[in-house]
Amino acid sequence: MAPEIGQEGTVAVANIWETHLAQRAVSSLTEAPSYASHQDLADKLTARLLQEKSDRLKSGLNHWEEHAATVADLLLNEVLAEAKHKAELAAFIQETREEALVFVRAFLAREEDAEDAMAESFARLAAGKTKPANFFRTLKHVAVDMYRRQEQGRKVVEPIAAQGGDGVGQADTGRESSRK
Repeated sequence: MAPEIGQEGTVAVANIWETHLAQRAVSSLTEAPSYASHQDLADKLTARLLQEKSDRLKSGLNHWEEHAATVADLLLNEVLAEAKHKAELAAFIQETREEALVFVRAFLAREEDAEDAMAESFARLAAGKTKPANFFRTLKHVAVDMYRRQEQGRKVVEPIAAQGGDGVGQADTGRESSRK
């Protein structure tokens, strides 16, 4: 009788089996891709296999051992695609960083603001909210939004400074006091 997943020591045995399956699947690759090592791929695949197994067990699906090899092959393709995407994204960021900084400085004068706009745009790219082909459009929109927020902030601060106050504790409604 096979031990239950919840029994002591079984989790370690289960992890060894999935680890072996992942290493076997990765070793079937004819050569390591340039963007990830065999060990990195095996580690990611093991984690995905364990998650898939857990999800199947929670759903009441059993016979994991019968389906694990097929699932491993499918997940290996996903892990390879993710690793390739991350490598391409890193290369894109490396290639466009300087050009993007020059571009965004046309909109934002302060270096810190330009860096913030770039970071926000690269984060959107990494999250899949934009594509490399649209990166500079996204960067422009982020920079323009930051510029508008700065201008809006200046419009609020300038009238207070013009009145000679520091703005703290003053609630100017623009009306004269009715009591005299």
